[in-house]
Amino acid sequence: MANETGTAFLVDAVGANPETLSEREYETIRRYLDMPDGAACQAIEYLLRFADANMGDQETLSLFLTNYGNERHTETIGVLARIFHGTDDRFKHIEDLSGKETELLQWALAAYRAGGWFAEFLEVQLCEIACNPTEHEYHFPAPLHVAANLREFITEHETQIEKAREIARRRPDLVFPSRAESEATPERPAAEQTTQPATTKAAKAPRSRKPRKKVKRAS
Repeated sequence: MANETGTAFLVDAVGANPETLSEREYETIRRYLDMPDGAACQAIEYLLRFADANMGDQETLSLFLTNYGNERHTETIGVLARIFHGTDDRFKHIEDLSGKETELLQWALAAYRAGGWFAEFLEVQLCEIACNPTEHEYHFPAPLHVAANLREFITEHETQIEKAREIARRRPDLVFPSRAESEATPERPAAEQTTQPATTKAAKAPRSRKPRKKVKRAS
C-alpha cells in the first residue's frame, strides 16, 4: 500500500507491524515478487535465508556457489568463470568443475604463482595444448615433445644462472654492495701495545749471611 506521498509500507498478513520502505526497497521487492519461479528466484531465496548483512563479496559469492553446486549440479565442486566477458565464445560460459578438476587447478595455480622457470614452462606448454585444438601434434603432444620443450627451458635457466654467476664474479659490487665496500675499506689495525722486554737471566736469590764466630780474648 502507499500513502499520498508515495511512501510504501511492508505489512504482515494480519496487518500488524507495518514497516516503512524507501523507493529503492519497494522497487527491489516488487521485482522479486514479479519474478517467475525458477533458478534465479530460488537462488535469491537461498541467499536471503542464509546471507548476513556483514558478509563480504567473497562470502556472498561462496554462498551462492554452494547453492549452485548442491541444488542443480550434485557433482559440481567448483566453477571456472570470468568476471568480464570477452569476445570469444569460450569465455561466455561457466565451466562446472569436479572435485578432482578443482584440486588439480588449485595445484596448477599454486605452482604458477610460485614463479620461476617452471611456471613459464607450464604457461607455454598449457597454452600450446589449449590454443591448437586442430593441430594433433600440439594438442596431443607426445612425451618426447614435452621433454624436448622442458629441456629447452632447463638449458635456458642454466644459461641465465651462469650469466648471473659471471656478473657476480666480475662485479661483486653490483650483487653484494656491502661486501665489496667492506673489502675496499679494510679496518685499521689495532694500536700496538709497547711492552717491556722480558729479561733472559733469572734473578739471583740473595745470599744468606753466615753468623760470625765469637773470638775469645786472652786474659
